[in-house]
This record gives sequence, structure tokens and C-alpha cells, in this order.
Amino acid sequence: ALFMIDVDHFKRYNDHYGHQAGDDCLRAVAGALTDTLSATEAAGLTRDAFVARYGGEEFAVVVPAGSEAAFSHLAGALIEAVRQLDLPHEKNDAGGRVSISAGGVRCVSAAGKLANVFRLADTRLYRAKHEGRNRAVVSD
Repeated sequence: ALFMIDVDHFKRYNDHYGHQAGDDCLRAVAGALTDTLSATEAAGLTRDAFVARYGGEEFAVVVPAGSEAAFSHLAGALIEAVRQLDLPHEKNDAGGRVSISAGGVRCVSAAGKLANVFRLADTRLYRAKHEGRNRAVVSD
């Protein structure tokens, strides 16, 4: 499974709070995502999952092994983990707090179609943003 994640209105965050605060925010979000993956792994739902900064305020969450139920659970858990950080973001529409949008794809094997998996996850990410942000879209 792959989730593409974007910090909602991050440019506004940086412009309002400054670049150092922006860096701190990105570290906090990365930590929340990583902790969520650690919890799903400890619960036996996933295996070998990791978070990587994809660029700017985007992250990729790669889940090499996990059930369909784990995939569905993880989508909501990642959103909730960042919500629980309760970081102020006066320029964000999601209650004045830092939030994320995510697009996710799960497939049995990505062999030969990895680029398509990234494209589909990215398309779903942009759909989550278009539908109001602070949410995950994991199916068409």
C-alpha cells in the first residue's frame, strides 16, 4: 500500500509562523505518522512500513505488507494522529489546527506498475484536497 500525504495549507503555515516553525511542524507530522505505523506494526496489522519525505510538505507512507482491513484502518489513523498533535494553524480551514490530506492505494503486487501506483495515490491525494482537505481518499 502507498499513501501520499500533504500538510494542508503548509505555505500559509510557513508564511504566518516562519520557516523554523514550519520545519518543526514537518518534524512533528513525520513523528506522528511514524508512531502510527509503529503502533500498527506492534498490533500485527502491518509489516516493514515506513514514512519518507517526498518533497516540500509531502510525505509517502509505504506499507509493503498489510491486510485490506489494515489499509482502511491506517488511512483514518494517519489523519487522526496529526489531528491529535493539536498544532495551531490559524490559516487552515480545519478548525485552526494543522491537518493532512491523504490519497491511498493498495494492490497485491506493484511489480511493473509502481509508477502507476504513485500516480493513482497522488490523484487520490488531490481529490482529498479538492473535497475539503483533512481527509483520506482511498478508492475511486
